[in-house]
Amino acid sequence: MNMIADGKNSQIRVDLTPQIEYIYARIEPETIRAIAKLDDEAIKLSVMVLICELTKGVKQMPTKAHKTRLAKELIKRGVKCKKIEKLLNISKSTYYRLRGEND
Repeated sequence: MNMIADGKNSQIRVDLTPQIEYIYARIEPETIRAIAKLDDEAIKLSVMVLICELTKGVKQMPTKAHKTRLAKELIKRGVKCKKIEKLLNISKSTYYRLRGEND
């Protein structure tokens, strides 16, 4: 972690190289080609799920707020509990709480 100070403002910069390499290594071109053949709505949903799968091993992302928002969207679209739990690493109780908010 590098800290850079310039006058009044201080910034902390985190080297994300390992996370980026992790994501890069997990991208499968065959999956992207298959997704490209779908309609617009299916592409959006598939890419959303793919991003979750790619980033679940990365500490800094997705954040809790992003996971919650994505889980709500997947619930609205009828994705099953087990799939959402696996993709987003959320508990069953969180799933049912979010599902209750959508009803």
